[in-house]
Amino acid sequence: MRIFLTAGILALITSGCTVWSDDRDRRRGDQWVDVQYPTTNVTPSNNVLVDPDLTMNAVGGAGVGVFVEYKKGGAWRIALSCDTAQSTKACTFKLKVTGAAVSEIERSDLPVGDVTANATTIVVDTAVGREIPVLTFQSTQGSPITIDAAVDQVRDSGMFFYISGGQVRGGNGAAVTNPLTFTPAAP
Repeated sequence: MRIFLTAGILALITSGCTVWSDDRDRRRGDQWVDVQYPTTNVTPSNNVLVDPDLTMNAVGGAGVGVFVEYKKGGAWRIALSCDTAQSTKACTFKLKVTGAAVSEIERSDLPVGDVTANATTIVVDTAVGREIPVLTFQSTQGSPITIDAAVDQVRDSGMFFYISGGQVRGGNGAAVTNPLTFTPAAP
């Protein structure tokens, strides 16, 4: 599976890059195939820094991903992508997003019944095909959020993407956990 992203960094012209490897957990029909990797001495991080005010764009249907962005002032944006172009099947996403406070929840291509929320938690349970559904919300400025994500009942940290240090990070090469905490690099 491949996800093609572009990072819109300030006024620079962006270019696409492949960030999903073909040799990781693969979806074949209705089944996931787990590729075993040798163990390393790297301890996965459960917290990553997210640069504010930078964006990513995913190509709908090109690969599985949870794209997390932060805008100064406490605004979060989470976009979802599936590998429908290769698998011909929709992905069932289940996300639990927790933060200090969540409000002003908006959804694009997410049916109203697929998103539930209270003062500190948003739960998304939805099917995604070739569209890129987006969830935006406001949280306490500078506070972290934690996302616990599963696609087709598989929890894989390789589906998270974010911008840190001016570069798109995440995917299979990232040593991160699921759930993962995203902390803004600036409030």
